[in-house]
Amino acid sequence: MQTFARTNPDLASAGRARNETIGGRSGITTPLSNVSDVTGEREYVSVSTTQLRDGSLLYIIGVAPQTEAGAYEQVFRRVRQSVRITD
Repeated sequence: MQTFARTNPDLASAGRARNETIGGRSGITTPLSNVSDVTGEREYVSVSTTQLRDGSLLYIIGVAPQTEAGAYEQVFRRVRQSVRITD
């Protein structure tokens, strides 16, 4: 995750982290904001994590244009809830 932040210097918090169910497990989703290297436009970044049985973290990252964040967040939420973790 440190590499992700280091290679995206415009990455910033875009709200409060919230508890969510990710693949049937407790997890945390944090909304972030960034500037796209490709378009130069602001983008919405959703980073979700849940802990696996071996103690490692599963990261799920969704990225969408900031102007369409509301529509994409609904899709990102459905993906997080439908993930099947088989550890």
